[in-house]
Amino acid sequence: MPAMDIDFVRPRRGPGPLAWLLLASGLLVAGLAALDWRSAQLDRQSAQEQAERQTRQAQRARPARAAAPTVAPDTLKAGQLIEVALNRPWGRWLSELESLSAAPVALIGLEAQPVGRGLRLTGEARHMQDALDYVARLRALPSARSALLVSHEIRRDGAVEVLRFAVDMEWRVSP
Repeated sequence: MPAMDIDFVRPRRGPGPLAWLLLASGLLVAGLAALDWRSAQLDRQSAQEQAERQTRQAQRARPARAAAPTVAPDTLKAGQLIEVALNRPWGRWLSELESLSAAPVALIGLEAQPVGRGLRLTGEARHMQDALDYVARLRALPSARSALLVSHEIRRDGAVEVLRFAVDMEWRVSP
């Protein structure tokens, strides 16, 4: 009796010519991309080496450093004034001014004096007594040396009258 063939699965066909053609074209494109990448890498490397050579040549050709330029006395004094102004304890002063913000006064301007530790504060209040109370609270600040009401005027903003005032204030060096 002949042997029975019980294999119900057909033998699989191998890849067709189209598959082999696609594989070959994919490998060709990958090879071209690899060559292009290597060429770009070599170009970058040569550009980097050229830049390093030019930097070394420029350093060799650079003359010795000249002496520092002299600064005019008035420019030096102006720079020192700016340094002093920037080194003031602004954070502490502004936080103390901010602690008074619950008052019925609106602080609308703050201008530092160019020399010394002075400030010009401009504010608005509805009543003169509110402005005077604000000046008294400014004098009571730990860092305040003095606070003087230097001007005031009543301004009409529509139907509302507002008292605009200015206070010159000077701070202590340390509280």
